[in-house]
Amino acid sequence: MIATVDYVAFMNEIDNVQADKVNPHFKSRYASLAEVLSTIKKVSVKHHLSYCLITDTQIVQNGDGTHDIYLHLISRFLHDTGEIFEAGRLIYKTSGLLPQPLGSTMTYLRRQAAQAACSISTDVDDDGQSVSQHMPAKPPVAPMPRPVPQAPVYKPQAKPTANNVKPEAKDLPPF
Repeated sequence: MIATVDYVAFMNEIDNVQADKVNPHFKSRYASLAEVLSTIKKVSVKHHLSYCLITDTQIVQNGDGTHDIYLHLISRFLHDTGEIFEAGRLIYKTSGLLPQPLGSTMTYLRRQAAQAACSISTDVDDDGQSVSQHMPAKPPVAPMPRPVPQAPVYKPQAKPTANNVKPEAKDLPPF
């Protein structure tokens, strides 16, 4: 019971994290992983909690002989009584990423998982505007013309006759 009280008190006390970095590509501010973890640690220790992020991988075999690799990030809070509070699981398909991009992706995902586990965000939130402003605009797509339904046209096929003589009416199919 005391662990639950401490966990609730922690969740009520934790504030949004301060942006301490600038992304030069998007010219936006963000909170580094170090800042996010520092913010969590300052409050969690007062409530006898420790934030823990466990990483795991999963390899899924596809029917065509290939496989996909998934990274699992599991957020937990450990109380000094031994009680564990599950705070979410983030799953990301990493197939095809080389080590350097994978490391960058993991840092980004760890930051997002930690913020999600504490229900906090960065003090500056542009609601994705900086990203959408830098994305190339897609050209408008003209709608495909709809085909006009055509009534079936019956073209009788003449039975072969000697000397190319036209068939008689009795040789035509009935209507």
